[in-house]
Amino acid sequence: MLGLKTFQTAQGCLYLYQLNIKVVKIWLIFKNMPNCLIVNADDFGYGIERNDGIINCFKSGAISSTTMLVNGVAAEDAATKAKLAGLPTGLHLNISEGKPVCASAKTLTDSDGNLYELFTIRERVAEGRINLNEVRDELQKQIDRFEELMGYKPQHVDGHQHVHVLPGICDIFAHVLSQNGIRSTRCPYEDLNPDTNYAWFEGDTKKMATFMDEVVQQSQQAKPIFRRNGLWLPSEFCGLQTMGLDMTKESLKTTLKQTFRNDNKDDIVSCELMVHPGYRTKEEGGCGTGPDEFSQSDQRELEMDILCDSDMIDFYREMEIELVSFPKCVQLTNF
Repeated sequence: MLGLKTFQTAQGCLYLYQLNIKVVKIWLIFKNMPNCLIVNADDFGYGIERNDGIINCFKSGAISSTTMLVNGVAAEDAATKAKLAGLPTGLHLNISEGKPVCASAKTLTDSDGNLYELFTIRERVAEGRINLNEVRDELQKQIDRFEELMGYKPQHVDGHQHVHVLPGICDIFAHVLSQNGIRSTRCPYEDLNPDTNYAWFEGDTKKMATFMDEVVQQSQQAKPIFRRNGLWLPSEFCGLQTMGLDMTKESLKTTLKQTFRNDNKDDIVSCELMVHPGYRTKEEGGCGTGPDEFSQSDQRELEMDILCDSDMIDFYREMEIELVSFPKCVQLTNF
């Protein structure tokens, strides 16, 4: 019996030794993990000028990924340029601007067959006037269209104007992504400064502030739904308060310093920065109903100039921030 006890004790010690080795390895990986920043350019495919601006940002090292509007008038051009440049590209689900991909999207469209605009679609969802089966069909059709354009299913999908976090829609969204083997999405949860002006918005800025507050609240509710469906989310998100005229080098640096501050290192290892760079849209652009005012202003070029500034590139280096794509970040953080 003594021999058996000694053997069992030795087995237990070996198990603990192997367990400790694994713990140390994980700790070393975590300790040396870079500050992973995904700089994602939205609205790829919106127009030729937008596409060219996003590609130039990628080649300059200013962004690390993009998400495409497959119903954008320049989606085919975007796909061609992304493949040539090696730009990591995901899908930007759109059910709030232009023409749908799915012909049966009746409750999502007006009498002219155009998708209801942002605030109208949100009202209709809140009132229960949207057929969620149509949302499912439209999302699947957009995934299929992306695959036709790019030759593979997207590994990452987010929502144009954050429609994917709307109550009810987020459940459908997460389920369809899971069924298609899609690994990650965006969760635009950000601590909002009540003094943010939203100067980029041409309309009622108070209405936009209310919208942003709702997006944050809905993101908080959507997060557990996304995770239950196996979707990976970055630890942090920023970009709601740094769009267009609200973007400066100082505001970006302040936000990222706060996100990646040293005392957060045990909790924060990844962040998505949402951006909207591109050259100003001229005559042709949009998703079938023409370009919007924001795309035709100089605010897209302002973002592009700031992101491509060598001062920002130097800042990333000084902060030991590594710009990565969504698939790369998933790989790094799911060791």
